[in-house]
Amino acid sequence: MTVPTDAELRPNVARMYDYFLGGCHNFAADRAAAEQILSIFPDTAGRPPAETLPVRTPVGGPPGLV
Repeated sequence: MTVPTDAELRPNVARMYDYFLGGCHNFAADRAAAEQILSIFPDTAGRPPAETLPVRTPVGGPPGLV
């Protein structure tokens, strides 16, 4: 049996974000902390913030012709 590392024992906001988005790169400590956040703010999971959505820009010819 291996001893958990410090990274596995301490929640990390990036791995919690991964958990919120349904990812698989998180540890038990991250999931537990994320569940505590969800109990306070239930709408947190499953919705990426607007700044992560793709920005659609027109693609045309040389600059100035778009």
